[in-house]
Amino acid sequence: MLATGTDMVSAAGGEPSEDARRMAAKLIARADKAGGAWQAALDYAAEHFSGPDLLFVNSEIRKAQQGISITPSGNGSAVSGTDAITQAKQRLKSPNPAEAA
Repeated sequence: MLATGTDMVSAAGGEPSEDARRMAAKLIARADKAGGAWQAALDYAAEHFSGPDLLFVNSEIRKAQQGISITPSGNGSAVSGTDAITQAKQRLKSPNPAEAA
């Protein structure tokens, strides 16, 4: 089973901030628009976040990079890169990302 960003954050002992949620969506969109600049997005996250926020942002970026959609039950299924970006943005806009999947 693939752990979701919120699973990893819970294990780390905290919830991601709203800033981390917003920035994750922006970084995913930028990386996708730049033709897959995923490492740049991860580098930016490492420079600007720590703790649960960093775990969450990195997890969301990796999911979008791999084209993985996480369902509420935690089962992953492959989707197109564009669909993964759209789904990641929807999860990040939701107050509870697990409900938006």
